[in-house]
Amino acid sequence: MTEQPDAVAGPIAGALSLAGLLALLVTGIDWVSAIWPFNPGEMTWRYGAIGITAGFTVTAVIGIVLLAMGQLAAGRPGTVRVLGYAAMLIAVILGLGLATFILDGVQISGSTAPERRFATGVGVVIAALKLAGATLVFGGVGRGLIGTARPSQPSMKRPGPIVGAATPDR
Repeated sequence: MTEQPDAVAGPIAGALSLAGLLALLVTGIDWVSAIWPFNPGEMTWRYGAIGITAGFTVTAVIGIVLLAMGQLAAGRPGTVRVLGYAAMLIAVILGLGLATFILDGVQISGSTAPERRFATGVGVVIAALKLAGATLVFGGVGRGLIGTARPSQPSMKRPGPIVGAATPDR
């Protein structure tokens, strides 16, 4: 005996949405507590905060994807579209953070003791690669969610060689 898709969609939608919200909430709380107190005017704080952010991006993108899957299962394309735009905004912010991180990392590396410069440079490269990857992933997820939430247009079949004799698929 198989269940009807509608009978399954409700519980799965709720479970996925709750899991996504939990992942986003816990990640947000952990991120804020890791970079508190805020002091973006200080270069070393900015460097550390953006570097720490690189480690939180994986859980955040998983949370957005889970939440979007739950909203898709619940039949809420508007919410999925909003999540897509939020992911795109996060990608832009991460891209700007990446540029800032690289500039701050170069300055910090230059002022580091000569025996520690190589290790600092490697740390900058690793965190920059994480941020670059996260920027691409958030951008891709955002684009995918926006595209998924768009209403689909029926494709047109051309039954014969007569131009304009198309009928929509049903």
